[in-house]
Amino acid sequence: MIKCRKYICCEFNRKPRPLGEINRFKATEFRQFLLYTGAIVLRNELPNEHYNLFMALHISCRILAIESLCLRYNDYAKQLLQDFLKNFAKLLGKEHLSFNFHGLLHIADDVKEFGPLDSFSAFRFENRLGGLKQNLRKPAQALQQIHRRLIEEKRRAFPAMISDAKPEFQRAHSDGPLSCNLSDPQYHRYSVNGVVFNVKTFDRFLLLQSGEIIEAKNFCYSTSTKGFVVIGNKWKFSDYYNFPCKSSTVGTFQLQNPDTVLSVHSVENITNKLQIIPDGDTLIAHTLIHQK
Repeated sequence: MIKCRKYICCEFNRKPRPLGEINRFKATEFRQFLLYTGAIVLRNELPNEHYNLFMALHISCRILAIESLCLRYNDYAKQLLQDFLKNFAKLLGKEHLSFNFHGLLHIADDVKEFGPLDSFSAFRFENRLGGLKQNLRKPAQALQQIHRRLIEEKRRAFPAMISDAKPEFQRAHSDGPLSCNLSDPQYHRYSVNGVVFNVKTFDRFLLLQSGEIIEAKNFCYSTSTKGFVVIGNKWKFSDYYNFPCKSSTVGTFQLQNPDTVLSVHSVENITNKLQIIPDGDTLIAHTLIHQK
């Protein structure tokens, strides 16, 4: 888990901690482990039957959290969750099946009604609670204070929403790399729809509309297309696992052999950001399925 820390994208509120500290994990850390890091760090640490048990939960939750998959593969995710509960009872004992486990039987149906998991999860409310507490200036009349602060925020929120909706380039430089028909301005950082790409950190891996995976090296201007582009190395990739389904089905890839020749792509063709996790000498990429 510690080896993963430097690879974690800025969209995560917390960096991974050792499993020895699991009793102090926050909800966001459990989500990170379930959707991203767990499938890699547990692979060679658990017996196959226990690892496959975790993978049934991992894959079903990724399916239900991805907007483009949550309805298409809803029945499959539901079956995986049913198998997870049945095998959990066999491997770890029925006495450990709490009411929360029972809720897994219905979560696929909830997704059909309310949309992907993050659209009705409680994370936004938990994150908001800390901000509300900071707005309290004295112990008395807490409800009235929060109401006044919310009214103040609402009055100034509209202009902020307009500016945040626009793609933004930051951290200008002149270091390259550049190729034919590319010029200043150049930027290290590009953010759009709340997602941040940064060529100087592991926030630099992205997925294109074509399905290609790029490691960004620069964001710059194209004189030929009159628009901004990303220039970087294209990576070859394959499935990280094939059971109980191909990993590419849920946006997980094993990266191999980056091209030495840089390629150029319009920033408008970027469809997703990738979370990179090391696995020995290789890199595993997960499509990012949450923003915060």
